[in-house]
Amino acid sequence: LRDSSGLKQRRYYDKNGNAELDIDYRHGGNGKEPFPHKHKWTNGKRGKWFK
Repeated sequence: LRDSSGLKQRRYYDKNGNAELDIDYRHGGNGKEPFPHKHKWTNGKRGKWFK
């Protein structure tokens, strides 16, 4: 995912086309997450971030 400032996120999909992993490079929020960080998708839900 890109916007006018550049790359924000990459999303990877499994063989069935379901979201599997997001890598976030920047976004708004509470500022506690380091960048880049990852989110694993499980059963259609995005999980908490991890490094």
